[in-house]
Amino acid sequence: MCGVLGQINFKSNLADPEIERLKRSLLMLSHRGPDNQGEFKTDRVFLGHRRLSILDTSKRSNQPFRYKNLIAVFNGEIYNFLELREKLQKKGLKFSTKGDTEVLVKAYLEWGDSFTEKLDGCWAFCIYDTKRNRLFLSRDRIGEKPLIYYSDNEKFAFSSELPPLLNLLKGNEKEIDYLRLAQFNLYNFRHMPYNLTPFKKIDKLRPGYNLIIENGEIKHKKYLKLKKMQIGNPVEDFKKIFKKCVERTCISDVPVGIFFSGGVDSSLIAANLPKKGIKAYCFGKDEDDAEIIRARKAAKILDLELKEICLKGTEFQKRPIDFIKETIKRHGEPINLFQIIYSNIILDEMKKDGIKVAIGGNGADELFYGYNGANRLALASLIKSGSDKLGLSPLFGFFGKTKPLSLPALESKTKFYEEEIFRKDVIKEDYRNFLLNDEFKEIAGEIHSKSILDIFNWLGLRIESEHSVTMVADISGMGKGIEIRTPFLNKDILNFAQSLENRHKVRSLFSGRENKWVLRKALEEYLPKEIVYAKKMGFGYNIGFSQIVNENPKAFRHYIYEVAPKIELYNAENVQNIYEGYLNGNNNEWSLLLEILIVTIWYEEIIMKL
Repeated sequence: MCGVLGQINFKSNLADPEIERLKRSLLMLSHRGPDNQGEFKTDRVFLGHRRLSILDTSKRSNQPFRYKNLIAVFNGEIYNFLELREKLQKKGLKFSTKGDTEVLVKAYLEWGDSFTEKLDGCWAFCIYDTKRNRLFLSRDRIGEKPLIYYSDNEKFAFSSELPPLLNLLKGNEKEIDYLRLAQFNLYNFRHMPYNLTPFKKIDKLRPGYNLIIENGEIKHKKYLKLKKMQIGNPVEDFKKIFKKCVERTCISDVPVGIFFSGGVDSSLIAANLPKKGIKAYCFGKDEDDAEIIRARKAAKILDLELKEICLKGTEFQKRPIDFIKETIKRHGEPINLFQIIYSNIILDEMKKDGIKVAIGGNGADELFYGYNGANRLALASLIKSGSDKLGLSPLFGFFGKTKPLSLPALESKTKFYEEEIFRKDVIKEDYRNFLLNDEFKEIAGEIHSKSILDIFNWLGLRIESEHSVTMVADISGMGKGIEIRTPFLNKDILNFAQSLENRHKVRSLFSGRENKWVLRKALEEYLPKEIVYAKKMGFGYNIGFSQIVNENPKAFRHYIYEVAPKIELYNAENVQNIYEGYLNGNNNEWSLLLEILIVTIWYEEIIMKL
């Protein structure tokens, strides 16, 4: 994992001031790649790279990587690079390095634009063809690695992070789009979703897409395709596929550690580690935290060296708003996710131990339906399916909470967000529009199923839960110069999960202890059932944050009464009423109040300092 940055001018050469800004912006990515910096430039093209050395740590794998007429800057890991290299060698290609970057470049040379369909891993990269003056950019299937870009008639610029990109732009190129910003305030997002940023001309490359720039024209091409797999024995097939995925994600020339809670996902990873001596790290409120106690028991059985880390006594407890500020400043846009801060606390310990690669279990809940609400969705899907067959679905439109069952799953999901943003009276009425209807439709179409259970969970992985599935890994990991890899998001697992019947994911309509059934059955080989079928807790499940308001009243009043009125998005009077209501005991609006805090901090720390 590294940092990439670049720019191509369409009509004029890069001026000296532009080049200086590009170099300064590249330095802003130094935390992502502390091991080396490299640059490539022509009259109109600049490519920059900050390297975190993971595979082939020698200088020969430094970037920008050059081969013939191709120049590449690459952030991420190609997990199947050894298999691809072998195929390329059989075609007569020779290799001078032992890393995956050279494989990436020569795979592009051999197979053309479609080569991304062959890749398994996490990536964001740019390959520049000097002969054709052509840029080819790509982002992995689920968006584990960020790629953010600005585009107009004069230039195209991209970066691994938003702040360095903002540093490249002039004032009028950084105009806020309040319709976009309003999407952050939607239930379950807690981030700027999918391809959106808060700025009018700045976007994220959609996951599963390539972007090609040639002859001044920009084209987006989707390569993401889910392959239907033939499944015989679900548990045994999963074991075989997952073992291979864990082995791939552990390939490294530097020390590896794992996030470990003793839950289903991290325990499966630990049980399938290809070698001993990989240290495990767990986290909880204090030494008596139920998650830490569970992790101790599981680690002992799995013969893991476990390092316990507690929130109690950390600087975050003393200065929570300062930590929130640092997270937002690093990210460059609003993000409401304390798991990033928890992860940072763990990663600090990993860094002390010399760890440069950390393995996590993100994505398993979305793919194998591990959340407690999966039971209710499974029941709703069953009722919906039966009522559709009998022609009774329209009747649900008359009965309150069951009304969504009168609609197709996708329409039900979209309508929920349209109504939710419409009700937010802290947002001015002009900005209460849901912008992702087309994106929801496209992503729902990626899977064959039309059930509520499947569509809701796939949208959860691809858009709603991006904050916890992928952003935790990138923002927290790269802030510490540690690469976080997630085997549950490997290509084969994505295909397996979408080919698996729901009865092998949700076994009971009434008990969440049998969610992720196929994973739990696989884990029975390693751990006793009282651990395998324990109640789901979740990362930081019992850590409350109301003390942020209670212990920081002066800071909170500043954001509510001084900063919020400056933001065009908000009805300032309604914002203040929410805050006063909370102080008078109305805890129902705590989450909304926290969203407002995040946006006001972002506005003060980013926008007011542009």
